[in-house]
Amino acid sequence: MKDFFILQRPNKSYQMNNSEQFTPIIIMILIILLIIVYRNEIRKNYKVEKIIRYTLTGLSSIIFIFYYLGTWLINGIEVDNLPLHLCYIANILCIILGFTKSKKIYDFVICYGAIGGIASLISMDTSLSSMYFKYYQFMVSHISIIVIPIYFLLIHRYYLKESKVIKLYILLQIMGIVIGTFNHKFNTNYFFVLFNSNLAAKGTILETLGDGYNYFINLEVLVTIYTGVIYILVRVFNRKIKNTSGYLENNCKFNDINIIKAKGFTSIKRKITKLFKCNFIFIRNIRNN
Repeated sequence: MKDFFILQRPNKSYQMNNSEQFTPIIIMILIILLIIVYRNEIRKNYKVEKIIRYTLTGLSSIIFIFYYLGTWLINGIEVDNLPLHLCYIANILCIILGFTKSKKIYDFVICYGAIGGIASLISMDTSLSSMYFKYYQFMVSHISIIVIPIYFLLIHRYYLKESKVIKLYILLQIMGIVIGTFNHKFNTNYFFVLFNSNLAAKGTILETLGDGYNYFINLEVLVTIYTGVIYILVRVFNRKIKNTSGYLENNCKFNDINIIKAKGFTSIKRKITKLFKCNFIFIRNIRNN
């Protein structure tokens, strides 16, 4: 039992097989597709929505708690076994989000948590073995920080605002400075941040960003570019929603009384045509979201 929690691989040369590597990713894609296909039905049924949300959140919570409790009970709490990586912080936030539906927490995990999960699955540690608990903790935690924010985007229609993206970027910078200082003091690799070398990123795709101070500078440039792309996408999306809402507000303010008051067949026909046009735009907008 002790080995199940502590070990990560049966031997130093171990590498994941295709089933271990790709089965969790396929399951994640299927879950997201099911959420997309049945999003309208889930929205309409409060009990079903709650069951799905609590199931996703509960599984993530159980795996997270069991892993860290098991590790800390066996090895004790040490500086190198704390949940201070960006993905594990996002995992904690996603658990809180799932139970509380906090919009503020959603903003952070959709902006920076989900991309961390995607990057980790693309460049995962292929030496992990399904014989040990670390494999399941890694897969479930990183899949959770992708699926749970997407669930809130599709089911609860949580959206980011441009101003939030800027605030989140500043928050991430502050977190990076604090964690980077912690890494320098205790020789850890949380957030993969060190100010003067790439030692914190050894064995990851981020190692290719360079060495020495160049690594930190390039990492900052990468994060800034990513945040800029997110800002532009959020701005374009929000403008589209605003324009659609504005059209409906300005052109669809009428009811049956307007049609009754219309004088002549042509006027009635014009108002009915307008009604169908507004309904079409509204339905198309809802489906796209």
